[in-house]
Amino acid sequence: MKILALTTLYFLVTVFCAVPPVYAQTLSYALIKEECILYVDEQTLSPMFSLPPSYFVKILQEDENVWKVSYLDCVGYVKADSVDKIDYTPLNKYPQNTTTLVNNDGNTVTMRSSPSHLKDNIIAKLDNDSYVTFYGIREGSEQIEMLGNEWCYIKDKDGNYGYVYNLYVKIPTFSQNDYSAKEPTLTTTVTSSLSLSSSSGTIVIIVLCASVTLLLIIALKTVRKRTE
Repeated sequence: MKILALTTLYFLVTVFCAVPPVYAQTLSYALIKEECILYVDEQTLSPMFSLPPSYFVKILQEDENVWKVSYLDCVGYVKADSVDKIDYTPLNKYPQNTTTLVNNDGNTVTMRSSPSHLKDNIIAKLDNDSYVTFYGIREGSEQIEMLGNEWCYIKDKDGNYGYVYNLYVKIPTFSQNDYSAKEPTLTTTVTSSLSLSSSSGTIVIIVLCASVTLLLIIALKTVRKRTE
């Protein structure tokens, strides 16, 4: 039993003192500037849709000229000079009114994998007056003459992502965001208390190591006294 107790104490010392604490990762955001585009590829050859100025993207990876980011539930790439990195957590990260309707005067609305009506790229036929999530606009083919070449990138109720010609989408208007607004201090404090900071994590480890080491010393002294 004595050997088992000593072995257990030794194991505890090894585990608590050798394993470094795991800290919560800090999220970084960047302010979207005018004419910022979210691309599918890192080479920025295939645009996904334009992003709304004065709102934010979450930074996933930073390279010299291109950053990997997320916007709402879409992941892609932006040119580094089209966004400004910030040092705070913004209060209003994304537009609130992204849910909208598709309408084709009672007929179904065609959803495509690319912004062109000239290709075999149909993903789905959406019911008239279906609710969809709107992300942004990308230029493509002019499906109806004189009505432009803009297509809306959307997500339907089944989770399909694709493009619908702008005529058939009630495009929401995004108001200018107060991008200087920060999350309340209370929210930040609560979040911080749920994860170990660098200093508090180190203190906890030190206390645990000291406590277990003290128990080990007491146990060793007890064993020596009994063997004398």
